[in-house]
Parts: sequence; C-alpha cells; structure tokens
Amino acid sequence: SRGVIMTQKEQVYLAMERNGGYATFQQLNRIVDTSDWRTKTPDATIRRIVQDNTEFFRLKPGLWALTSCKENVLQRFEIQQENATSICNLFNNF
Repeated sequence: SRGVIMTQKEQVYLAMERNGGYATFQQLNRIVDTSDWRTKTPDATIRRIVQDNTEFFRLKPGLWALTSCKENVLQRFEIQQENATSICNLFNNF
C-alpha cells in the first residue's frame, strides 16, 4: 500500500515547504514527483497550482513562496540568514 495519497496541490506545497518555504518554478519542476500525475504537461500544472492558489504568493518574477511563511521569507530575502532550516509552520492547512 502506498499510504496517504496527496493532492497535486499538497505535493507542491510540501515540496516548497521542504525547500525553505520558497522556490522557483524550475526548482519545483525538479523536486515535485509528478510521476503519478495524469498530465502530459506537469510543469504547466505546477505553475497553475502556484499561480491560482492563495497558499502561494509571488516574491519576485519567477520566485514564489508559501503565504504561511510570508513574514519569514520576506525577512530572509532582506537579511540573508545563514540558517538553512525550514522557516515554515509545520501545522498549516491545505
């Protein structure tokens, strides 16, 4: 058994969360496992998920972040911190 099956949105959310709360589309295309997605255009699907859902916001062109991590991500990009640990609250709703 494969256990819990996540939605595509949950998979994108989790990948971004594991990446520190932010990612480019190029990073997401690489780190999200789309092998079981029934689409011929997974990159376009990832882009649509990120652009169409309020759980994500645009930091700058091509760079997106989790809305739940907004304050921390904005601070991180203003003040480059050495701490590479995840800056997200792990108890977010999808």
